[in-house]
Amino acid sequence: MAIAATAITDIVIPEIYLPYEYLQIINQSKFFQSGIIRIDPLITNQLNGGGTVFNVPARMLDETAAEPIQTETDLTVYSGTSTQTLTRRQVFGHAWGEEEIASALSGSRPEFELPELTGKYWGNHYETALINCIRGIMADNIADDSSDIVNDIGHASDGALATDANKVSADAIIDTSMKMADRVDAFEGGGIVMRSEVYTRLLKLNLIDFVPIAGQAYGIPTYQTMTVVVDNSLPATAVGSGYDYWTVLFEKGSVGFGEGGYRPSSFITPIETNRAAGTGVDNLFMRKCYAMNFKGYTWVETTVASTNPTLAELYDADNWNRLRDDSRTCGMALLISNR
Repeated sequence: MAIAATAITDIVIPEIYLPYEYLQIINQSKFFQSGIIRIDPLITNQLNGGGTVFNVPARMLDETAAEPIQTETDLTVYSGTSTQTLTRRQVFGHAWGEEEIASALSGSRPEFELPELTGKYWGNHYETALINCIRGIMADNIADDSSDIVNDIGHASDGALATDANKVSADAIIDTSMKMADRVDAFEGGGIVMRSEVYTRLLKLNLIDFVPIAGQAYGIPTYQTMTVVVDNSLPATAVGSGYDYWTVLFEKGSVGFGEGGYRPSSFITPIETNRAAGTGVDNLFMRKCYAMNFKGYTWVETTVASTNPTLAELYDADNWNRLRDDSRTCGMALLISNR
């Protein structure tokens, strides 16, 4: 008696698959694990409604100096400033097709391996989208806010001519963190994201520590109190024969994130399958509906050409604006160096 091959429809039961895959995204993504990204239920709730953009409150108090209490004198009443940050719904999709896709995962349990693979794929997508948003925010800061959260120490004409003064160092990172002025503890417990070239130099300078993980020889890399994330999708811009490399410091939880808007309660079908029985081809279709909110910044939707912003439109400076003039209200700072 012939044994029927496992079909993808036998594995992909949305009610079981999607929560497990989401856990894979959270557990595998360096940005989630570092604490840079925080899950924001408000964003998820907003995604379950309509619209391409929606507001996320950002409350700030008046900072006028306190008044001395005087006899028969009323205190001046200052209103709290409640600001709305505009957050953009993003919808992306991807499809995979393969002959007996489940059987191609032979030697393991496909009901576990497949969501791990798609979870890794979407985790990488979220990281790319986040970095593209950061590129747009920093481009806006350079164009409109006098680069007040950017510390550019790179060689002006040729990165290949860089001296130690143009390269990443403890002093350079301190100077970058001081873009928060008197908020000297702004990045304590947060994350620092860098390319592998910068990470290699910091290793050689013996500035990276490792927090042990039970049962593993290689721990979590840290710089001071910040968790290190190494990601080569950060910009490396050619300058002469060398390069300018980006390193970004993040406050803990400075990026709010939510996923939602899925059927049956909402609009987007997150996962579907079909099968061409004659050829034995399984197809898997996935759609992700999510949004990211960045401390101190709002989306302004200036140059989106179609229904959803492309990855390139996410890093267009014209689509971002800062909420307040004070650089201390931002959740990040940028170091540009020649490694």
